[in-house]
Amino acid sequence: LLQNAFRVGRSCVIAAVALVGMAPLAVEAGNLWLTGHDAELHCDGPGGAGTQCAYFGIAVNFVRQGAPNKALPILVLDSGSQVATSLNGAEAKTKNTVEGAGSAFAFTVVDPSTPAFATTPLSTANWSAIIIASDSTCGGCDNTPADTTAINARTAEIQAFFTAGGGLLYLAGAANRTTFYASVPIPATGVAVSAPFTVTPVGAGLGLTSADANCCATHNSFTLPAPGSALQVAETDSAGNAETLIAAGAVICPGGICGGGGGTLTIVPVPTLSEWAMIALTGLFFFAGLIQLRRRRR
Repeated sequence: LLQNAFRVGRSCVIAAVALVGMAPLAVEAGNLWLTGHDAELHCDGPGGAGTQCAYFGIAVNFVRQGAPNKALPILVLDSGSQVATSLNGAEAKTKNTVEGAGSAFAFTVVDPSTPAFATTPLSTANWSAIIIASDSTCGGCDNTPADTTAINARTAEIQAFFTAGGGLLYLAGAANRTTFYASVPIPATGVAVSAPFTVTPVGAGLGLTSADANCCATHNSFTLPAPGSALQVAETDSAGNAETLIAAGAVICPGGICGGGGGTLTIVPVPTLSEWAMIALTGLFFFAGLIQLRRRRR
């Protein structure tokens, strides 16, 4: 009987130790912000001193927060200068908690339609977040359908960037909303917009105000997230659709992205590495006790 117990104990320890190496660790994706606001256009005044700069700064700061190294620069995919001007604006910079309030955001602008974009690495080793400028159908925004086509050609890389922890900020898709959001890693469907807008408790917790939401013309909304979606609604429009969607703390699950506080999905917790270590340690103590007992019986 003792020998059988000894064998069982040894097998338990071996299995526990093996599980420590094999156990999948819960990995968090990056932060995501989707909106129908062309905030960069409305912030793009002399020195970025136009309207909706506070909104823009909050959104930019938010998407960097989940990155493995949030101090890395932001990659701006913009065929013009509106995002750069807005990032350099004084009011947007007051929302910067990475370099410090009032400090300049670190960023690099790449035109998506140029050969330079095709060779630009989309990696969390290079960037903390990616900003995709609004579609030109907003009535003066920078990115053209050709820019969107070039961005969508790298959808797999953009989604891998997000699942590695990189942040993504998608601005207004406007009339081209069907294709503009095609590279979004969490499914979101753009729909026609209906002003005015209401900031939800989620949005208020981020620092958004009614003035931020209702200052300016806006170009698309989104259908509400399905139950279990990682997306949370930060603003609604008058038709009850989502105007701004965010995801934070979403987890990479088999078959997609889940959690993040956006729905009712229950995620079965996987033991952490430290918990597996405790399981192995318990088995080792049991194993050692059996050895001592066996010696005394001799």
